[in-house]
Amino acid sequence: NGLNVGTNSATYTNANLAPGDVLVCRLTPSLAGCASSVFTSDTVAVRANDQTLNNEFRISSSIEPNVCLEAVTNVVWRLPTSSARNTVSGNTLTKLSGGNSWNANGFSWQAVGGNGYMEFTAGATGTDRMIGLSAADANADWTSIQYGFMLTSWGALEIRENGSGNLQGGLTYANSDVLRIAVENSIVRYYRNGALLYTSAQVPAATLFADVSINTVGGSVNNVRVANGTVGTFTAVPTNAGASPAFQWRLNGVNVGSNSPSYANGSLVNGDVVTCILTPDLPGCANSTLASNTITISSPTVVTTNWIGTTNAWNTPSNWSNGVPNKRRHAVITAGANNPVISTNAQVNSITIGTGRSLTINASNTLEVFGNWTNQGTFTANTSTVRFQGCAAGNTISSTGTQNFHNAAINNRFNVTVIAGTHTVSNNLNFQRGIVTNQATLRVQNAATATGASDQSHVVGYIQKAGTQAFTFPVGSGVVYRPIGMSTPTTNTTFSARYFYANSNTLYPHPQKQPSINNLSLCEYWDLLRTSGSANVVVTLSWNNAAVPNCQVMVPNDLVVAGWNAAVPEWQNRGNGGTTATAATGTVTSSAPVTVYGPFTLGSLSGVNTLPVELLTFEAEAADPVVDLSWITATESSNAGFHVERSRDGLTFERIGFVQGAGNSMATLEYTFTDQQPYQGLSYYRLWQQDLDGQGEAGPVRVVELRSMMEVRAYPNPTTDMLILDNLPDEPVRIELLDAR
Repeated sequence: NGLNVGTNSATYTNANLAPGDVLVCRLTPSLAGCASSVFTSDTVAVRANDQTLNNEFRISSSIEPNVCLEAVTNVVWRLPTSSARNTVSGNTLTKLSGGNSWNANGFSWQAVGGNGYMEFTAGATGTDRMIGLSAADANADWTSIQYGFMLTSWGALEIRENGSGNLQGGLTYANSDVLRIAVENSIVRYYRNGALLYTSAQVPAATLFADVSINTVGGSVNNVRVANGTVGTFTAVPTNAGASPAFQWRLNGVNVGSNSPSYANGSLVNGDVVTCILTPDLPGCANSTLASNTITISSPTVVTTNWIGTTNAWNTPSNWSNGVPNKRRHAVITAGANNPVISTNAQVNSITIGTGRSLTINASNTLEVFGNWTNQGTFTANTSTVRFQGCAAGNTISSTGTQNFHNAAINNRFNVTVIAGTHTVSNNLNFQRGIVTNQATLRVQNAATATGASDQSHVVGYIQKAGTQAFTFPVGSGVVYRPIGMSTPTTNTTFSARYFYANSNTLYPHPQKQPSINNLSLCEYWDLLRTSGSANVVVTLSWNNAAVPNCQVMVPNDLVVAGWNAAVPEWQNRGNGGTTATAATGTVTSSAPVTVYGPFTLGSLSGVNTLPVELLTFEAEAADPVVDLSWITATESSNAGFHVERSRDGLTFERIGFVQGAGNSMATLEYTFTDQQPYQGLSYYRLWQQDLDGQGEAGPVRVVELRSMMEVRAYPNPTTDMLILDNLPDEPVRIELLDAR
């Protein structure tokens, strides 16, 4: 800037230059014997280099194929591929150069996954262009687009795949038409303004991207968007933004989240808009912020389509009153000259099969059900799969009679409820995600299997197994998976099983047990019933100390299978025929096939498996002017003691004392406590049992009514207008005035 700086050196360094600074250097030669002249260098001007011009920044939603809430985003085109012969304006591409040849390429960053789609606005006729979905950006020619719409200059709309000829003749397009290519249950379908045009026979890759080829200079693809199911998890991806760029997420224009490349919100609703602002970290440069593409949350309206049934083809639009069913269309089958037959993979929101009607799925095709299944007619499964997916709520399954699924898959994070009818599975019941609450009859048939059960997916309620196969019943509490198993029945027999995360002592008293059993689990039990047939089976119980922390198994070899015999009644020792795994988790089998069925639980022979504090009795008795409490324990494990709690209303309790426990005990112990200052009237008492680690739980509540005899003075006596009462208790009392008659 005209001022001398630096030293007499051929180099100069300044890390604090600012835009507008000007650098020159003056050279004085060293030429012996000659008159020296001063030379001025060329000028170097410093300006701000906006690196954001070289950046790409985009956000995407994680792809969740099994929900109906959608994340709709404007595509971000990959550079420089998409800008080589096109101008890029947001999510629109317009060919700029290269002549009238199929050489203007475009390819998106955002992917279309399972049950997602890509759509765009057709735009004016007069140019030739093609847009579709491809797994990879092979080249700029239209023949490399795997699934595509070709829009011709004369107004024809053609469907072409991998360089094929036109697959659906007679179609045209208008300027405002919205064209969509969707991946539905691994089937690619083409739509115009919501109406199905064509169903592809090609199986798509797991993820596809928007792929463009434009022939005519000036031709464009407009407003290109992709949509996928979302559970509200988003990721920001910058390029050339420096080592530590800053992220500011926005929901409906309001700052949310933290400075992180990811953002999660499980409470998004229809119309919410998610964006992100990026501030690059580029030392020495003036940083400019970049706004991401926009993601709009969409919860499309679910509509109903009624079966007309001119033919039996499920995928023929004319057979339905409002389009072919998909995850946003209910299917109602109550009329029609023919009954529907599904011959490809298909989707439906809810489905109703009316009385006297039928639904058939041919071969091994899959029907994804996102809503409820109601069958008042007939269902023929063949070798198909019905997958219960769920949208924004749980599925319900009902039938008026018996229906059979060849394969049934549970994949609904909102859970599934079986509410009526008899439902059988003849090949496989697969648990992927979601709890099945069974309020009806659910049976796994002879030679069929149940697979994939976990804490996240199992049956709450009874499930039956018929036939002659060993079986592990996929049952649990809705929070933890707690299976019960049986050996192979020698003859065709049906068993039914259910798990209870509860103390069996409430219904099946633990003191009523064979002498060889020291103690029984206070946390859980199973009900295993033989509903038909006569075979006896070896019973296998499981334990999991992490899932059931209050009933720890320490020594597996000390365990036995204990079964309740209602005829006696008592808990009986079914033996230990072997254990697997470790003390933390494993199984124990009965020593022989059992002959009496009903409740089963884990028992311990010596008490080393503590299974934990077992409260036999708890009593509270009024003994004016005090209340006496007493209780008896059968076993104790890590028991610090008992807090005695009292309440006026049975809801809010206060602690009035503590009685120390025995720690660990296998003997019957008795405890007492006296409330010296009880409430008058009704009072509620309970024990809070506390472990040595500070954990604990409340016990049963007992009610006591205390009515004290007290001397109340009334004067003057007799009286005509006023009566004074003295010596009343502190708490409210009821007073009645009665005449002598």
